[in-house]
Amino acid sequence: MSFSRRLLLGSTAIILLWIGTFELPLGAQETTASSDPASGEKAIRKRLAETRTLLEQGHDEAAESRLAKDANSRPQTAEWFQEKAADFLRIAFSAQESGDKKTAQKAARRVLALLDKAEALSANDADTLASISEVRGYIREHLLGNTEEAIQEYKKALAHKADSPSARQKLNQLEKPSASEAPAMEPSSTQK
Repeated sequence: MSFSRRLLLGSTAIILLWIGTFELPLGAQETTASSDPASGEKAIRKRLAETRTLLEQGHDEAAESRLAKDANSRPQTAEWFQEKAADFLRIAFSAQESGDKKTAQKAARRVLALLDKAEALSANDADTLASISEVRGYIREHLLGNTEEAIQEYKKALAHKADSPSARQKLNQLEKPSASEAPAMEPSSTQK
C-alpha cells in the first residue's frame, strides 16, 4: 500500500500509522540482515533515538540527514518527504509523551516543513493534499497548541476533499464554542 493511500485512512489512523502503533508501522518495509521483525523495529527505534538526540542538541540538519540516509522512497519525491515527516512525527510524539515540549515542538515544525515540500510535489493529487492538510491541522492543534491555524488546515483539507468525514468532524469540534465560552445571557433592560 502506498504512503499516499495510507494517508486516506483518516487523521487518527494517520497519526497512529506515523507513530508506528497501527497495522503498518513506519519502516515496516525495512529489512535487516536477519529479517527478524523484532530486530527491524529495534533498528527503527535506534534511528529515531539518534535523530531525537541530534534535534535536542540543536543539530537539525544532521537530524534530517540521519533520517534521509535510511529512507525507503526515492529521494526528493513527495513520498520521500512524507516518509521523513512521519519519522519526525514519531519523534515529536515520543518527546511530548516524555514531557520534552521543546523537542516535541521542534520536531513538529520539521514535520510541517517537510509536508510543505511534499505538498509542492503533490499539486495534482487532491486526496494527498487533503491528507497533508489534515495532518498539519492535527499537528498544529495537538503539538503546537494553535487552534486557529488548525482550523485553517482542516478547512484547507475540506477544500481539497469536501467529503472528508474526519476533517469535517475535527473542524466542527474546534469551531463549536464550549459552554464556558458561550456568551452569557444578559437580562433585558426593557423589562418592567
